[in-house]
Order: sequence, then C-alpha cells, then structure tokens
Amino acid sequence: MDVFFIIFSAGLGTRLKTNFPKPLSTLLNSTLIDYNINSIIKLTQLSKIKNFIIYINLHKSADKIYKHITQNYHWLIHKGRLKFLFEHKLLGHIGTINKLKYHILRYNKLITLNSDTFIPDFHTVLLNLINHPYDYILLYKIPTKSIEDLQTKTITHFLIDNLKVTGFTKNFEELNKAELINLYTGSMLINIDRELSLTLLDKKFNELNFLDFIKILINKGLYSYFISNFYEVTTIKDLLKLNVTLLCKSFCKILLDL
Repeated sequence: MDVFFIIFSAGLGTRLKTNFPKPLSTLLNSTLIDYNINSIIKLTQLSKIKNFIIYINLHKSADKIYKHITQNYHWLIHKGRLKFLFEHKLLGHIGTINKLKYHILRYNKLITLNSDTFIPDFHTVLLNLINHPYDYILLYKIPTKSIEDLQTKTITHFLIDNLKVTGFTKNFEELNKAELINLYTGSMLINIDRELSLTLLDKKFNELNFLDFIKILINKGLYSYFISNFYEVTTIKDLLKLNVTLLCKSFCKILLDL
C-alpha cells in the first residue's frame, strides 16, 4: 500500500491571536503539528504501508514552521518522506490538492490531516481508516451547540438535511439526533481509483470548494467515521482547555499506575 499524506498547515489562524503559528501551539511537551506527524509515523509502523510521503503546505509563518520541522524531522526529510509546499497565495484545501495532484496520482491512497486539530490516539483512528474496505471516508464530529449558533460557525458546519452522509460508526444514532455536522477535522481517506483520478485531472477541479468536493465523494459512495474525542484549536481558550484536559488525563493515569 502506497499512501500520500497532506497535513494542512497554511491557515491564517487569526483568531488565535498569538505570536506563534497555530500548528506550533504547545501540547504539554509537544506541538499540534508534531502530534500529527508522529501519528503518521506510528501508523506506518503498525500497518502494511510500504511507501509513503508527507507533504506539509505552508503560508503564514512558513519560516517558523519550516524551521521547527527541519530541526525535528530532518531524518524524514533526508529519506524523502517529508516535503513542503510553499503557498505564496493561500490555496485552500482544494487548491493544495490540485497543486499536488500529479504527485498524489502516483499513490494508492490519499490521507489528509489538519494541523490545528487534536484527536487522542490518532494513529489508531488512521489505522481503522485504512483497514476499512471503503474507498472514501470522512472523519466528522457533531457539535454540541444548537442550530441557532450556525451563523458563528465556519463553512465546514452544515445542516444535516443539506448533507447526506452514510456511516459505519457505533455512534451513528447520534448523527440522527443532531442538527449540524462538523467536517472540520479536515481528515479524510480517499482511494485513488480511476474515477477519482479523472476528477482530479478535470480542468475545473480547482474551481470547486470543499463542500463541492464532499458532494462528489458522496455520489461516489462516501462513508463517515464519527470522532467523539475531537479538539479543534481556534482560540487561545481552546488551547488552554486542551492542555488542561491532557494534563488531567496524564495525572489520572499516573495515579492509576500507582
């Protein structure tokens, strides 16, 4: 199995209001982007992936992120397993995929991740994805806020009635009760078959937005994978809350071990 990974890291992160880029947000003794890279490394060690490459797209604070990654993952870069796409103009998810499509088409599968999200034991989630027999899988979560808060949400929050997604999750009944679905995990698995290759090679592909692409995948047989423990870092409050949660879990684990 050959897998092409993209870690989306080019967002502006204006709501975080810090002097460091969002992917370098600290998670105890690590960072968000470290966690995503290490999840991929663990996945490749546990799975039947024979060949893989990780692309990280950069835009805002590209120099800081690039420096951090080259210092900590030089061995991956040296082996040709990790490369960068510098975006002088913000391309968005579809634009990034379009820019890399001729590289992507050399692989069997495409897995995308977001560098501003945290999912505990993410390597296990990714392992579940590649072991399922489905060609197109999208990670999602159900937001806890009500439909009245829709106007404050990003474009990745959709009314359930407007987005029909089939699921293979034990928690699928929660989707039936929800009003909104959140696609902002930014993570999906796509099998690079002939039909998908033609979609990527279409001259109009770059004109699509993220939702248009999701709708194409739904028509091709998109399956959903529910994530209950999902953390999105948008503001400094989100970051502090996540660190407190991880600290509490670490403390509880130490107590149990005693």
